[in-house]
Amino acid sequence: MEYVNRWNEIVTEISGTLISVPRDIGAVLSHDHGSTLWIFGDASQLAISCCSYVTHLPSHHTKGLLSAKTRLAPKEKQLSIPRLELLAILISLRLAKTILRSYKGRIKLVRIVNDSRIALAWIQTTKRLPLFVANQVERIKKLRRIIHQLGALVEFNYIESKNNPADVATRPTTKEAFEASDWLPGPQWFKTQEASWPIESSTDLNEMVGNESHDEGCNTPICASAVKTSTQINDSIMELSPFRHYSQALKALTRAVKMLKCWITRFNTRNKRNVAPRVLRHFSADSELTSEEIKAAEYILLREQTK
Repeated sequence: MEYVNRWNEIVTEISGTLISVPRDIGAVLSHDHGSTLWIFGDASQLAISCCSYVTHLPSHHTKGLLSAKTRLAPKEKQLSIPRLELLAILISLRLAKTILRSYKGRIKLVRIVNDSRIALAWIQTTKRLPLFVANQVERIKKLRRIIHQLGALVEFNYIESKNNPADVATRPTTKEAFEASDWLPGPQWFKTQEASWPIESSTDLNEMVGNESHDEGCNTPICASAVKTSTQINDSIMELSPFRHYSQALKALTRAVKMLKCWITRFNTRNKRNVAPRVLRHFSADSELTSEEIKAAEYILLREQTK
């Protein structure tokens, strides 16, 4: 009943809210430079979000929010804030690719903006990274190459959380706070001189690599493990780089675990044993994949790659 009452309160609070997203990038005012696609990403222990805007030279005018993505943060295994921010950058680039394919030739520059110096430094560094981080960085670099093929350059920028319009979508908020935020109209600093913009280049952030513990939202045991991993050999349960999509990797892992379950079942039958690893309790020995089994496989993967 508590949840019902809270839900009714939320419905009452947002009653009468009218949101309009024109999805119009406006006219290209300078054909020499084209337009700039801005995608701001942010993450918390609750959610990951990104929002996009298009500006045009010379005034950097924007029509407001073009498109956005949000998703819940993983619940099975708590990731450190820098790792969640890295996922926000990945989601931002995926959104950029989708937008560029819809507005071919009209956008010449993509700016990915994030408020994690550590996550941005991971993208730039040549140092060895923990497996989970390295896999996400490889996906990010692949998407950047695809965007280049679509005719746009990619720049990464740092911004403080207070100036990041994506921040509002990563935490609970009120109707009034949402309407007062920059989520729909876009950053107000677009209207100021470019020299005063509150963004920094990410090219000088390599010194932040390995310092996850500097992030105030970081879980200490996870960070300590990440630093140690950089000097040790990673015995990964599964290499993700051969797979084009994360879902393909999860299905492959699910099938492998189900095969193991089938083998153990036959072993127990033949030898009158009762070997029953806890990790297999959510899997059946038949050939059909279920959503519950895929979810259990994802938990195994995240637990192993973020330990």
